[in-house]
Amino acid sequence: MTSKRGFNLIDDPWIPIGGGDVSISEALLDAHTLPGWPDGDPGLAAAVMRTLAVFAYRVTGMDQPMRRSRFALEQRHLLDEGRFDAGAVVGYIDRHRDRFWLVGAPRGTLPFAQDLSLKVLEPHPVSKAVTAWASGANPMLGPHSDTHSLDAAAAAQRLVVLRYYSAGGTHTRHPDRPGKGPATLENAPLRGTMSLHPHAETLARTLIGHLVPPPHDAPGFGAPFWESPPVEDPLAGHHGQAGLLEQLAARQDKTMLLHHSEADGIHGFTIAEGPGSARALSCTDPYLLYDEDMSPRKPRQGRDFWREAEALLTSADDGRAHLSAEILNWARDEHAYEQRIYEPSEFSWAVVSHLGDQSKEILWALSSAPDLLALFAPEASLRARRFLNEASSAESAMTKQLARLRHQTETMPVRPSDKAEVYAAARAEFWTQAEPDFWTAALRGITSDEQTRRLRSHALAGYDTATAAMARDQRSLLFVEECRRWTAAWPRALRGTRPNKEAP
Repeated sequence: MTSKRGFNLIDDPWIPIGGGDVSISEALLDAHTLPGWPDGDPGLAAAVMRTLAVFAYRVTGMDQPMRRSRFALEQRHLLDEGRFDAGAVVGYIDRHRDRFWLVGAPRGTLPFAQDLSLKVLEPHPVSKAVTAWASGANPMLGPHSDTHSLDAAAAAQRLVVLRYYSAGGTHTRHPDRPGKGPATLENAPLRGTMSLHPHAETLARTLIGHLVPPPHDAPGFGAPFWESPPVEDPLAGHHGQAGLLEQLAARQDKTMLLHHSEADGIHGFTIAEGPGSARALSCTDPYLLYDEDMSPRKPRQGRDFWREAEALLTSADDGRAHLSAEILNWARDEHAYEQRIYEPSEFSWAVVSHLGDQSKEILWALSSAPDLLALFAPEASLRARRFLNEASSAESAMTKQLARLRHQTETMPVRPSDKAEVYAAARAEFWTQAEPDFWTAALRGITSDEQTRRLRSHALAGYDTATAAMARDQRSLLFVEECRRWTAAWPRALRGTRPNKEAP
């Protein structure tokens, strides 16, 4: 903790940005001087951006019903101003400061996003308070360390991440529900999702770029949980559809409590089963990419967003276009386009892919799209799809040789999850090297021969990365070299008999 008085997220630093930590008040008052994207884990950055976006709506007055044309005009004015009104910021945070005590809350004040009825339960060691969550009925968190206490800033970061990314499943039984009754729990709202965020030079412009009109399925803006009276029964289900701001602030998915002392800081925590938030009660999250059935699009293992660009560019079987994120729909809206809100010179796009499913760890990937909106142009769309198709073929050829090598050396695992690990390093290296070529191909175009040459080079780099340890073993070296000769027939395997023509 920062002092004996406790720790309040409004006043005490916990948001990593610009090489240091800032409080919520500092983030908003100094937003015009701070970098446009938080430091640390991509998942923490996405959670912080959603939390601060709620504040941005409130302090700018963009939470009032208005026509889309007026919304676009006001948003452009805010971007030109490039900062938040200090009086509006101070007025808002003063009204809600008491709801942001993480620990050491004054008598009669509940701690931020926590459930005091869990005091009667035995706390988990603080060493397990990491950004990972066990699946099923296992309440343990990992990986573990020898940490005996956490400072309040680190605890605040973990608490926020778990609100957005924790898995479903039964953990410790809540003292008010000791029986073995049904406990169908939902995942937290960002688990297994792809999240898109406009990214500007300063935090102020980044947050202003996050503002969108309420989605069509939202009952207006609503209110975040810290503006409503604390719920008396944390296990009560959520009723009614969430408004936009309630959705961004994350409806409580688990009941939690941090255990602390003035001398040691945070020394433990408790997690109990919670009601979850039924998907039917959620509105469209403006920063998530959705499939045509309105399910949040889940990234494929080992891939970042730009490699999933076909989700934006292809059509469903019935001819309807895939739904993109609301933030992209708004960026392409005629009013936003006329006001030139999302200029490429002002905004790039940060894309957070959450790769966890039923595993015990929360994993993220962070991509950067220099000009995501340009992919919607017909020629760029065609070039992007062509590149992704050939890159997928190159990836498949690479993994096929890895599988062949493993079988020849009798080292192929049996379990599917272990087999995925065989290819993980190769895929990560391949796609990391291919990302710049994707943007070159999509936005400017490259010849088919050059594209194939580059993809071959990236695939070989991925293969060498995955086989580096085996290549040092003389018994395996011959097999490694034999399986590496697959590139000789690659142009025929990837492109068939298509002529080598210049990219359009």
